[in-house]
Amino acid sequence: MNKKLYKYKSLWLLSLVAAYLLFGFFYVPKLIDKHLKIQLQQQLGMQAELSAVKFNPITFNTELSDLKLTDNKQQAWYSSQTTGINFDPLNLLWGEWKFSDLKLIKPNITLLTDETGQIIIPALPEFTAAEDSGESIDFAIDNIQLIQGRMNLQAGNIKKDFALNIKSIEIRHDKFSLADEDTRFDIKITTENDESIALNGHYNHVQQQVQSKIELMNWQATTLNQVLPDNLYINNQSGKIQASGQIDWPLKQSPVINFSSIQIENLGSLWQNSVQLLGLTASIDAVKIDTETQQVSVGKFSSDQASWQMTWPMVEPAVLADAVETEPNQDEKPWQVKVQNIEIKQWPIELIDKQVSANLPIKIDALNVTSLNTGTEPIQMTGQINLGQHGNITLSSEQTLSPFKLQGEMTLEAIHLADLAPWISAETGLVITQGSLNSEQTINLDNDDYVINGNLSVADAIFQNQQGQDIADFGQLIIGATSIISKDKTITIDQITLDRANGNIIIDDNKNINIQNLKAGSDDEAQVEKNNGSTDEWLIKVGAINIKDTSTALIDQSVKPQVKTSISELNGQIKGLSSESLSKADVDIKGKFNQFSPLSIQGQINPLSSDAYTDLKVVIEDLDLLAFSPYSTSYVAFPINGGKLNLELEYSLNQHELRGENNLLFKQFKLGDKTPSPDALDVPLKLAVTLLSDMNGEMKINLPVSGNLTDPEFNYGGLVGKAIFKLITSIVASPFKILGALIPNPDPNLSDIQFAPGSADLLASEENKLKQIAEIMTKKSDLNLQLNPQINNAFDLTGLQLAMLLEQAPFTRFDPADNTVTEWLSAQLSPEEMVSHQLEDGRIDQAKIWQAMIDKQVVEPASFKALTEQRTLNIKNFLLESAGIAAEKIFIEQAQTTENNLAMIKIGVSR
Repeated sequence: MNKKLYKYKSLWLLSLVAAYLLFGFFYVPKLIDKHLKIQLQQQLGMQAELSAVKFNPITFNTELSDLKLTDNKQQAWYSSQTTGINFDPLNLLWGEWKFSDLKLIKPNITLLTDETGQIIIPALPEFTAAEDSGESIDFAIDNIQLIQGRMNLQAGNIKKDFALNIKSIEIRHDKFSLADEDTRFDIKITTENDESIALNGHYNHVQQQVQSKIELMNWQATTLNQVLPDNLYINNQSGKIQASGQIDWPLKQSPVINFSSIQIENLGSLWQNSVQLLGLTASIDAVKIDTETQQVSVGKFSSDQASWQMTWPMVEPAVLADAVETEPNQDEKPWQVKVQNIEIKQWPIELIDKQVSANLPIKIDALNVTSLNTGTEPIQMTGQINLGQHGNITLSSEQTLSPFKLQGEMTLEAIHLADLAPWISAETGLVITQGSLNSEQTINLDNDDYVINGNLSVADAIFQNQQGQDIADFGQLIIGATSIISKDKTITIDQITLDRANGNIIIDDNKNINIQNLKAGSDDEAQVEKNNGSTDEWLIKVGAINIKDTSTALIDQSVKPQVKTSISELNGQIKGLSSESLSKADVDIKGKFNQFSPLSIQGQINPLSSDAYTDLKVVIEDLDLLAFSPYSTSYVAFPINGGKLNLELEYSLNQHELRGENNLLFKQFKLGDKTPSPDALDVPLKLAVTLLSDMNGEMKINLPVSGNLTDPEFNYGGLVGKAIFKLITSIVASPFKILGALIPNPDPNLSDIQFAPGSADLLASEENKLKQIAEIMTKKSDLNLQLNPQINNAFDLTGLQLAMLLEQAPFTRFDPADNTVTEWLSAQLSPEEMVSHQLEDGRIDQAKIWQAMIDKQVVEPASFKALTEQRTLNIKNFLLESAGIAAEKIFIEQAQTTENNLAMIKIGVSR
């Protein structure tokens, strides 16, 4: 009986087990499918879709295949290939739904937030606390295993899709309750790159509130590229980020994140394809990000390791070049950022400028910024920066960004100009091989207005041109007590001192000047600036320009041998320089020309005014002319054999009109024999020197010049050259205007010996001229006389006709009252001709008959030639016989036709 009863019990037990298994394998999946969808719809307002449900009643393992969840707005936010759950039924004894394991295979989770950070996918329903606490559900999962998962974050406030390939998610929590109470949890998410986020906190389902500690470990900087907005143009390339903090997130609002510490290790990043950052190691403390109020606060940022490389010009990113400008959203609230303290040490920065093919090393030794913010709080900054290999920059400032104001001090110490040479060369054409810059400046900025006060000095500088030729060097350039005020548009400089300066102007074999390739603003650029700028010009005032032990040299290699001249030992002052139109600065400078000749420059100038003004007097005494012999040989074909010069130049420039007086006193000036030179002017310089030199061997010349600087053809050298050429030719053409000074009371027209028409007889006045010329010749015994006949046949025709008629007449002069004259004239005319010369009263017009007789005389061309020869001969004979001039001193030139209504022999001189 017992065996039979046992047999039936076993059968029933097997039947129950079979029924349980059948129920578990075949019916429970349908219940799970049905109730899962019902509960999701009732509790969360979500719909579930799945292709199959498997339940193992032995292991209590449930598998959901191809699960897909959508929210109440039909927005899909979760899907997975397989969702596996291991259920622990024993915990139901004390009312807890506990799952030992949750396995998600290939899940895909999508979260979408708006610009405030509020979750809008999935759309979550409004929750209220349950009236009956018994409705709460205790829900726990010991372990969640995720395989090949992916999470997509579409964040409206960063305008970026952020996707994580998740390797695993580990979740621990006490229980899950739909009541208004906290559920504690531990979550760790690990990506395929071994990046992890650890969350430790609690979640209140009804309040939709998450409060948790957060820790980021081993996060790659490249992952941030998916989060950062495109318009930042940042591309992180290497580095890791560690962080720990706290997150407080009401899911219906924006989260508040507090990081107690953020560590950045070996960050490499590229900004706008132009700024390269390598090896940044930094610590960031006390970071609070309030996405609800859009405020970010940072306690401290500190770094002592980073390497920067900045390339100029910046490469414009394609996304920026193709961007379409949009109107800013006026309602959009700007983020407020505040960093309480920034501490940077030992940051090397390399500036690469491709425009000038140069680089400049910069190192931030120390930079401290306090209270950096985008609001109205003042920001303090102090820094110590190394510029190049030697220079130091020290700065200290306080500023606000809104509105922008700045008060600061900056000191430049021992900045080597050679480090800045490529940029200076690009702007000026100058090559700086050495020199150091020192400066102290205080700066006050108030939006567009600024006030800058300070001083500047440059020491031991050497400047060359692009060809390596020296242009200038100086011991010191000091610009002291400078004030620049933008509101008043004034620049005031107490004084400028140029000490031990040397300049060189070099003209090479091809007549190129070493300074001709130096750059300056073009006229076009100046005109554009004038047109675009304000009509108010800046007022510039310089108290004094002090010149100490300064010199300059001219080296002209275009002539052989080369000429070197110099101005040395320049000392003096330019006082009261100003750009005011009526202002005039006093100039008083003294020095030496070619080492020994005293030089002085005195007067007034105003080069800063648009109405340029100059009134200067330059005096050089006892200048030895032998050094200039290569010039005279090349350009006038006569070498200088000796002599000295006193030079007095007086020049005035009023606006654009130049006026100049060149007063020259040559002493014992001697020229050598004429030498062939292809560039020489054909001027009788040696004769001009002889004519201009007095009995003491001195030659005084006054050479006025004038011109307009706005004339495109204005050239000062050409202006002086033309004046000299005109002077020489006029002297040679009328030498006795100069030589007359050798005798008392000279005739003003000594050079012109005039004759009566048709006559070769010397007039008494002309004989007196010849006597004065003879007197001059005794004092200028090295000169020869030249007789230059001037022919005008029209002037001499009547005179020759008269002479021919008188030779035929029985009288020597026409007298209408003389019967001999009237009878002879009547005999020469026919009765008809006599009638034609009667007056109204019947008398004969004797004068008219006489003129008719003259007009009838025919003068042969030979008579004109003979007249000219006789005139020349009479002058020569007078000079020989009456004046005692030797015959070998008198030369007769070829006769020349003239339009002057005179008959003359012009007297010239030669050597």
